[in-house]
Amino acid sequence: MLGRAPTEDRVEIDRAYRAASAIGASPALHYAWKLLRDPYYRTMHTTYDGEQAFREAGFFDDGLDTDLDAECYSDPNWLTTPYHKILSRLRQLDDYDPIQWAAYPPVVLLSTGGFSPIHNGHIDMMELAKNEMIQKGHLVLGGYLSPSHDSYVSTKHDGAAALLDAHRIRLCHEAVASNEWIMVDAWEARYVPCAINYTDVILRLKRYLNHHLGLPVPLRVVYVFGGDNAAFARAFLAGGHAVCIERPGYEARVQAIRREVADAKERILFARPRLEYFNISSSGIRSEEMVAMPERTSRYYTTLKESVSRAPHPLPMRRYLVRDDRTWSVQPWLPLRNAAELAAATRLLLDSLTACLCKAFSGAPLPDQAITLRMEVPSLDRQAAYANALRRESKTITLDNCTEGTQRLEVSRLFGLADGQCYSTQLTQRPGFPAITEQLLAIPAGDYELIDDDIASGRTMRMVMAAFPPEIRISKVRSLLEQTRTVEGVRVEDIDYQDFYDVVDFRDFLFGSRSGGLVTRLPDGELARVPYLAPYVTLSTRARIPASQEIAFSRSMWRANVLFFRSIKPAVRVEECDPPAQQLMRFLGFAPTTPVLDVVQWHVRMLEHSTSRF
Repeated sequence: MLGRAPTEDRVEIDRAYRAASAIGASPALHYAWKLLRDPYYRTMHTTYDGEQAFREAGFFDDGLDTDLDAECYSDPNWLTTPYHKILSRLRQLDDYDPIQWAAYPPVVLLSTGGFSPIHNGHIDMMELAKNEMIQKGHLVLGGYLSPSHDSYVSTKHDGAAALLDAHRIRLCHEAVASNEWIMVDAWEARYVPCAINYTDVILRLKRYLNHHLGLPVPLRVVYVFGGDNAAFARAFLAGGHAVCIERPGYEARVQAIRREVADAKERILFARPRLEYFNISSSGIRSEEMVAMPERTSRYYTTLKESVSRAPHPLPMRRYLVRDDRTWSVQPWLPLRNAAELAAATRLLLDSLTACLCKAFSGAPLPDQAITLRMEVPSLDRQAAYANALRRESKTITLDNCTEGTQRLEVSRLFGLADGQCYSTQLTQRPGFPAITEQLLAIPAGDYELIDDDIASGRTMRMVMAAFPPEIRISKVRSLLEQTRTVEGVRVEDIDYQDFYDVVDFRDFLFGSRSGGLVTRLPDGELARVPYLAPYVTLSTRARIPASQEIAFSRSMWRANVLFFRSIKPAVRVEECDPPAQQLMRFLGFAPTTPVLDVVQWHVRMLEHSTSRF
């Protein structure tokens, strides 16, 4: 219909489609164009004819024109997909073997689906596929679960599976938080406007990872799917790699497809599931069989179900703290700017932050639990005075950036970029500071009180306490929120941290501010700081913002950042920002002299284009 061979690239095929559409557009033309531009499905033409074969193989016309190739979909610097477990795997490897990698290129595994909700069978599918690839001689660098778009999931089971993408993503994050190699790619569910073909997810992930990892040979993305979708194997007849995990009740169908793709048996593999996962299904999970879910996932899913059953009115009230570190966070920008104007701009941004938080919590729909926040804004000046008083009374070691102690330990938990960030087991030096072991050697032996600005879960404190050598003895753990507990016997886990719902710092939401944001590692291996906003940070785990409100909150705060930087004269430039934030901006391709306003506006544009349905 387009007069083009199925071997041509997308540029030529798209050009032919636009020319044909100018003469007369039609659904049939659009369907043919979408099929022809897909490098997987178009190769089926030599073997199959008719829409049914393609439909069974998973193909559908998503209705998009060239939108999928727009900036927010094709730009690999739109960092919506984590990669930290791949970087960790690469650091563990021995010397690169060019002969081995040429014969068996490294791979990552990808599975798409509703995951509504995820269960142990989904995880086991990935593990079985990994084993199959290893047996074939491939190095498996990582794996991804890619939850499908809401518009796809809402069509399943008469809408019964319509769990919002925010919750399906969070459930998946909880399921793989402690897994050494599997991650969650939220791109398909969250950053495209509608349901798309799984082949588009493969293509984008392959392009994204090869761009960032810079391996000696291009890695392969191997698609993993269940036996109920065995016909998906047809899309890989002429190229690509896939693993089909068989499923009870579909044996005859799987065997028929195996015969169809027998000529590609080195690239299309089949594996049987373990017996204990044979009959697990998401529908069973929705019917209370939550024992088949990973423990952390089960807890979160139970919380969602309980929220629906309670649906309280009036809304419960919770204390929520935002530390007012405005002056400290913008101090590097003061010398060239009017102090009063800068103070007014930060005041406006703080007001926007508290308003956005209140809106996010009170407006959260079920199954999130809506609450009313009692906002409190503790003063950094008062905390600094308290820290100085403690320092006069006894020797202190502070973990807080903004206040002084007898000694300072510049440490932070390290989180994966664009990950679920459910928790972190890795303590690292803050960007730009010596290694933790070097810092500890510089602290004289003795008894100290350990101070941090706040203690929310106690995880950071426990990790720091475990790092101290025996000659550094901690007698008390103190919070600048005036929480004080004796830790004789080092029972930090007994501290009561439930006096407030959560606590955040103002500077974490101001892009490029002094020590603002989450410490993470970029694809090039450099430590950086990223703001507490999408796509970088999962706000439901880092700030307890309802999962359904993460994108709306992020869009509002990115816009608030635009207003902030637009009001500052002269314009703040990239080179004036905190060095760890500069690392991120340079990685994204922004020059040192670029106004930060331009960088923030880029984020606004990307987020609004890719989340236009919210």
